[in-house]
Amino acid sequence: MLFKPSNADIDFIVSVRNDPETRKNSRRQHELTWLDLIDAPNGGIRETLVAKQDATNVGYVHLDRKGGSCELSWVVAPAYRGKGIGTKMVREAVSVAGCLVVAEIKPDNIASILIAGRCGFHFSAIHDGLLVMNHNTPQRG
Repeated sequence: MLFKPSNADIDFIVSVRNDPETRKNSRRQHELTWLDLIDAPNGGIRETLVAKQDATNVGYVHLDRKGGSCELSWVVAPAYRGKGIGTKMVREAVSVAGCLVVAEIKPDNIASILIAGRCGFHFSAIHDGLLVMNHNTPQRG
């Protein structure tokens, strides 16, 4: 389901990220370009993966790796929300991460909180007004 993005996927990622509902639930709520999206805001290394279903782009995840852990963020395309895509994306992203995975979620983003819970994340703290949720996964060999 998750694949490294091709050049053809970049417009999809940017358009989905700039969807009004996505922006409302993001830390950075203004419109962003691809150049804004390629760097990890935590200063780490960003890995972006596109979710496809039957060759159709349905969402994407960012794994921002730094210091042996990574922060996971995800976006489901508007037409595919509420269909279990987010849960599948997050489960697969956690399985490829191979480290402590953290998600920081706005308290009113109920959909993402539910996805995180279904995928085994647990509440850890509140940081800058965001819920910090952790998921422990085994280290990659």
